[in-house]
Formats: sequence, C-alpha cells, structure tokens
Amino acid sequence: MTKVAPARVLPVMLLAVVVAGGVRAQQPQPLDTYRATAQVNVVNVEVIVTDREGKMVPDLAAGDFELLEDGTPQTISNFVVGARSAAGAEPDAGSADGAGSASSELVSLVLFVDNSSLAPAQRDDVLRQVKTLLQGGWPGAGVQMMLASGNRAIRVVQPLTSDSQRLLEGLDKLFRETTGGGVNGVTGFVNKIMETSSAGGGSGGGLAASSDFEAREREAQIESARGAAQEAYERSRAYLAAQSQFIDSLAFLPGRKLVVYLGEGFNTRPGEALLQRFESKYGSGGGAGLSATSEATRYALGAEFRAFLQRANASRVTFFCVSGSGRGGVGQGADQRFMERDASIGSGEAMNQQQALVSMAQATGGTVIPNNEGVGQALVKVLQDVRVTYLLGYANPNPDTGAYHTLKVRVKRDGVVVRHREGYLNKTPDDRMAERALAAVLSESSSNPLDVSVSLRSASREKDDVYTSVILAVIPLGNVLLQPKGDVHEGQLSLWVALQNREGTITQAAKQIFPLKVPNDRLLSAQGQSVGYTFGLKLREGEYRVAVAVRDDIGQIDSTAVGSIQVGPGPAEAGR
Repeated sequence: MTKVAPARVLPVMLLAVVVAGGVRAQQPQPLDTYRATAQVNVVNVEVIVTDREGKMVPDLAAGDFELLEDGTPQTISNFVVGARSAAGAEPDAGSADGAGSASSELVSLVLFVDNSSLAPAQRDDVLRQVKTLLQGGWPGAGVQMMLASGNRAIRVVQPLTSDSQRLLEGLDKLFRETTGGGVNGVTGFVNKIMETSSAGGGSGGGLAASSDFEAREREAQIESARGAAQEAYERSRAYLAAQSQFIDSLAFLPGRKLVVYLGEGFNTRPGEALLQRFESKYGSGGGAGLSATSEATRYALGAEFRAFLQRANASRVTFFCVSGSGRGGVGQGADQRFMERDASIGSGEAMNQQQALVSMAQATGGTVIPNNEGVGQALVKVLQDVRVTYLLGYANPNPDTGAYHTLKVRVKRDGVVVRHREGYLNKTPDDRMAERALAAVLSESSSNPLDVSVSLRSASREKDDVYTSVILAVIPLGNVLLQPKGDVHEGQLSLWVALQNREGTITQAAKQIFPLKVPNDRLLSAQGQSVGYTFGLKLREGEYRVAVAVRDDIGQIDSTAVGSIQVGPGPAEAGR
C-alpha cells in the first residue's frame, strides 16, 4: 500500500559523473539537428448538464453554452459531446494532464476513505455496497480504479487496476484498517485537564484565582489548551499537505480523474472545539483569560484548504463526496456528549466539516452523495454521467504561470443544472515535472525519450536501520541538446526524484539543476558517453521503487525513468 507523507531528505549531492562509454552508447548526432516544441495553450472544461430531477441533458450544441473566464466571455473553439475523443486536443494549461487526447475516453476512479473522521460502522456500510458493485462487474470497461485511505497520511491500498479480484482484495484491506485516529482528536487532553484541575466552575463560571498558586495553575492550563490546539493545527496542516501531494500525483493519470471521497470532511478550524470546551469549563474572564472565538483564528486552515481545491482543479480531479454519517461532522461518543456542558460546543466544527464536503464537490464539478442504501447506485450514476459530459475548449487568454482563474459556464436553456470545476490554475513547468515523478511511482507506465536510467550507487548505515543512500541517474549525452557558446557547448538538465518504499511511504526530493559544459574539441566523443547525477537521501532499510523525472531545459524534452533499489540487506540476507 502507498502512504504519502512529507519527505525527510539530505541535501542533494551536486555531483556529476561522466560515464565513459555510457550505459547505452549513442551514435553521435549531426550538429545541425534542430529540436523545438510548441505548447498549445487550450483550457478544457468538462461540463455536466442535468434537468432538475438529475437526468442528463444530452442534446446540447456548442451554441447553447456561454463560457466565461474571470467574468470575460470566451470563444469556444473545441466542443466534444460524451466520451468521444477530442482528436488533436492538447492538455489544457491549467490541468497538467499528461494523458493527452488519446486517453480522453478513459476514467481513473479513486475511492478515498478518510479514516481520520470515520467510525468503522459508518465506513463499512458504504464499503459493503462498493463490494457488491465490484462483485457484479462494476466499474466496467474503460475504467481503472484505485483504492486509497488516509488518517495522518495517505495510503494507496490498491494502485490503478481494472482487475476486479485485485480490487476486492484491496477492499478487504480497507475493511481491516483502523478508524477514528483522527487529526483533530482532543478528547484525551480535555479529559486530562478536567480530571486534574483542582477547581470547578460551570459554563462561563470561571476558575477562581483566590491565590497565587491558583492563578499560576490557571495560566498553566490555558497554555496547555493553546498547546493542544496548536498540535491539532499542525497535524491537520500536515494531513492536508499530504492530501495535496496525493492529488498532485493524480494529475498524470489517464483520462478523467474522479475521486469518491468517503468521510466527514476536512476541519479548517481544528483547534476551535478544543478551546470552546476549555472556555466552557473555566470561563474567559480574568487577566489570563482565554477567548475561544478570537484565539481559534490563529489555527485556521481556510487559505490552505482553498489552495488544496485549486490544486485539485489544476489536476482536473473531480470530487464526489459521501458523508460517512450522512450528515457531515464527526460523530461523538456518549462519553464525549456527557462531558459537554454547552450543547453548542462542536456544532461549529460539524458545520465546518459539512461545508468542506460541499466545497470539495462544488468547486471541482462533482456532487455530494447521500449516505444511504442507495450509495451504490449513486456511484453507478457517477460513471454514467461522465459518459455524457460536454467538453468545452478555448484558447487560454492568460498563459501566465502560478495564477488561478475562475470559470463560469451558462446554458441557454431553462430548467437545467450545470456542474463544472470553478477554475483552473496555470501550473508551472516545475510543478508538472514534480507531479510526473510522483505519478511514476504510483503507475506502471512512463515516457523516457532521454533514455534515463536510475539505480542505487551506495548506501551507508547511519544508525539502526537508517542509511545515507545515494541515488544515481544516468543520461546519455547524445540525447541532450547542447548549444554552442564560445569554445564550449552548453546544456542544462533539471531533475526530480520520488521514492516509494515497500509499505507505500512516498518521499520526494526538491528540484535540482545541473549545468552541462562540453569543450568543442570533445563534443563528438562526448555524445557517445553518459552523464550521471547523484541524490543523497536518508532512507530506512528496505526495497524502494524510484522515479526520476528529467527535463532537458534547452531541448524542452521531458523524460521519466523508474527502477527498483534495495537499501541495506535484502530479506534473505537479513534472515541469516
């Protein structure tokens, strides 16, 4: 299974090694060889149109649509109905969808189970319906499915496959996973301060400070509450970052990318309920008082959540959200409800999470699916709707990078409901290359026109099972474009590395730039050689899948190589 988590890496070793003879010696290329690439900046927007009863409206023409970017009308240049391939269409500038037009009939369907907010019964009701669908042959031809889950990190339990047996085996693993670990859990802390405090006080009653000792105790308790809120905030922020990285890794998957999210939603104010509980117990008066309302703003993740939705739209990922409880919000146990003195505590958290579910769906062109006995049929309808999606394309009027632009699609017909992503992000070329490396460790295919190879150069034990490991990427010089500059020919390569261990943890190193300089009198001989670059990473013992994404910055050619390495002794050696 795959787990997406922040990487722990050493500084990359900027070491270039010219390998005489090359891994695969290349024939010298003529010096007048010319390479060029052209980027077609077309924004493609998938649009679903239904009547008010939810039935698809399949008979619309291009003239029935009005498309606006940032409020300005755009001319629709590409119009495709249903799953038919848009011949010649390019991935849009905001999507970084490396699949291209040949994969437009495919669907990559991801079932994501958010164990951080679910009780087993909530989750298993939905999983049983999914299991029934799989046993009946769903999702069918043209669809690949991935199973993933999350708690404090993201795990891909089953990579993309159309094999129903592998999916059923992956589903069994989801059934066995623990839930409720949560990124926002505060019950243990609240119980502790309630039990150990020497003073009572009802809601708003305050903690009496009749002595210096009691005043110091109050200040200590307040600092403890703030510390716990900060911890919840940091855990939530790290979890959201892991989800963003996971969504980025989906950008280069083939075809439409649909994520069925099962969970209660993301809490963008993770410390608020904890502070409210503390304030309810001890009050907010006094010089060392605590105001939950004002202090909760310090632990807000609204901006990060909006950026997450923008990344999803940039990767053309559409969310279909299934609330685990059918209502949104984390369900509370009887002991937690008994502890609350104020019935309003936690209600804002539940509303916050429910709104997050709605935002995830609406912002990306999906829907919220009621959690009831009809979830299975709703999932079937999701794929049916995709088959009659309208694809609208227009020339990108803002081919800048790093900017987010809003989209609005109107249909010139009464009584219809229109769904589409709310905007697109012009990703930078570096963003796309980083995603290419991430996607390569999750999928079984990659494009490698530069003939890059990757291997483990060395690994030295640092302590216990942690090794300082050196990853070697080798590129034949004959495949790299070099430009004359005085008495040398110059080029430049940019590299990104991603690794996945046997348990599924993914680490990613930052981009590294390697300039190339070859003297003119050695140019022909150099084209039969290779150049190698090394990355130093701190890795635990085990087997890894490694992906290296390389960009020839002069020739504008992208390439990805995937390989396997063993850090430390293998299983057979370790057992001796």
